[in-house]
Amino acid sequence: MGKADCMSLGELMGKCEEDKKKLYSSEGLDGVSCDGVAITIGGWYYIDLDRMATKESLLHWLAHLVTKNWVTRKHLYLVIKIAAEHHGYNPYTQGE
Repeated sequence: MGKADCMSLGELMGKCEEDKKKLYSSEGLDGVSCDGVAITIGGWYYIDLDRMATKESLLHWLAHLVTKNWVTRKHLYLVIKIAAEHHGYNPYTQGE
């Protein structure tokens, strides 16, 4: 067995910051980008962030997106992350 490559905490934090910058850039991260007004998936599918202002409305969009055969789990994760950060809610807790 070979030695596993491990990142230091500092390297991991740096990678997270790089990914966040990339996610909010025009090129996006894993096919998802955000300009502060809308989330773009695949460079052509746009969803206004105001349409995901609540957990209930986010769930509606996730249910819609899973019907698309081109949407990946990574896309869904990033949509959740962006919407929750933008609107200031924790998508993983119950209630408002």
